[in-house]
Amino acid sequence: MDERILAFVIAHPERGSVSGKKLWKEAAKLFPGKTWQSLKQRYKKFIATSSTTNKSSKAARGKRECGAAAGEKRNMNKRRKKLSNATRIHTTTYC
Repeated sequence: MDERILAFVIAHPERGSVSGKKLWKEAAKLFPGKTWQSLKQRYKKFIATSSTTNKSSKAARGKRECGAAAGEKRNMNKRRKKLSNATRIHTTTYC
């Protein structure tokens, strides 16, 4: 199933980014019994992060890399914010 999902994503760059709904709603029509949300989650958690996928489809992904990079940047900013909040709590002195 993972190969079919990856093939669909690569074959339909005009459908939009992998972070949107349009691509996944279209993909759900090809996978009976699967919701578009489950396909999107499967792609993000397992297919996009596998090293084999990254090596074999890097050229084909094109503009999708920008969306993934933006997502990684958002996650990094969230982590920084959590760290700065945690640091603030620990460095606060009480009279």
